[in-house]
Amino acid sequence: MPYCFKPIINQNSKILILGTLPGTLSIEINEYYADPQNQFWNIIYSVYNVPVNNDYNQKCEFLKKNRIALWDVLSYADREGALDIAIRNGVPNDFTQLFANHPNIEYVIFNGSKAEKIFKKHFNMLYKTKCCKRVSSSSSTPGRYVKTLSDKIIEWKEAINNATFPLSI
Repeated sequence: MPYCFKPIINQNSKILILGTLPGTLSIEINEYYADPQNQFWNIIYSVYNVPVNNDYNQKCEFLKKNRIALWDVLSYADREGALDIAIRNGVPNDFTQLFANHPNIEYVIFNGSKAEKIFKKHFNMLYKTKCCKRVSSSSSTPGRYVKTLSDKIIEWKEAINNATFPLSI
């Protein structure tokens, strides 16, 4: 049964990026986005115009340095393979507690539509009180609506920049 990891987070985290659940290779290696086919780390480092560091601990520190937290919507679920469409019987993480423990998190970015859909289903009130944005999934799984890596970088950069420097109303 796939399960999520502890969040990558600290008290300075302002942005929370949420996926659905780690993939098979990530669980085997015990690292978020360990599958080289997933574009997450390429996207995040490209947002800041720096080369990807291959050391996982340094990747985690890079996120924290940039006030980004990383977690998954689901604590565990039934799933054959690594695709989000195969998720069944998902049990969500405790976001009420997470936000209580980390009040600086103001902005939530969903890594794909499935993460957003599950979060809204279980935490609709939190969804309404946080600034939320869905971006294209970092997965490179082929599909009808899959964007190029360049397009994803632009989209993610806009979402992260808006979280870092919110537009005045």
